[in-house]
Amino acid sequence: MEKEGDRLRRKKRLWAAVSVAILGIFAAVLVVGFSGSSAEKKYTIVIDAGHGYPDGGATGINTGTCEAEINLLIAQSVKSYFESSDFRVVMTREGANGLYSGDGNFKKGDMLKRRDVIHRAKPDFVVSIHLNKFTQSYRKGAQVFFKSSDENGKRLADSIQSVLNKNLNERAFSALAGDYYMLNCSEYPSVIVECGFLSNPEEERLLLTEEYREKLAYNIYAGVIHYLF
Repeated sequence: MEKEGDRLRRKKRLWAAVSVAILGIFAAVLVVGFSGSSAEKKYTIVIDAGHGYPDGGATGINTGTCEAEINLLIAQSVKSYFESSDFRVVMTREGANGLYSGDGNFKKGDMLKRRDVIHRAKPDFVVSIHLNKFTQSYRKGAQVFFKSSDENGKRLADSIQSVLNKNLNERAFSALAGDYYMLNCSEYPSVIVECGFLSNPEEERLLLTEEYREKLAYNIYAGVIHYLF
């Protein structure tokens, strides 16, 4: 005969399984909802892969991993998730090189061209992908930045940060206000996602794996979907 304690534990396990199934169905309905109805708004997102040769960005502590290369790989994965949900996706760069001109001030020229891509796209929001570096190697985790005067940008950053904290980060970060060009160059809600620290040996190793980059990309995507609903 089943004891009362065992019966209660069995009920709790059953309810947990049902809850997970319900949440999975709800998430699937949300994604299908984006692509299943022509009457619904088709969102536009600009995805910015930070840096690009000759500006490689930060370098990894173990192998000299180039930030620009990892940024692009993550950005391409983020792009694929949004396109699967029928978003219009515009990339600031799709190759290894930055958007540089030959006027001598290559960094400024690159930033201005990224701004121009955003203005032409007229997006609903902008997500810029970067990697972090710190003088002390213990720092790790993904952190999101927003423009302090942009309430929608803050909401978007908080949403992405919440999902990253829940599924990837070992400790909870808060989304932070930042004074960066990619946040300030347009009126559209914009965030910078620093996807991890190349100065942390463990995190650099993770960032070099396709599996972890896909997890990052999916959680960024999920954070945006959460923001929209």
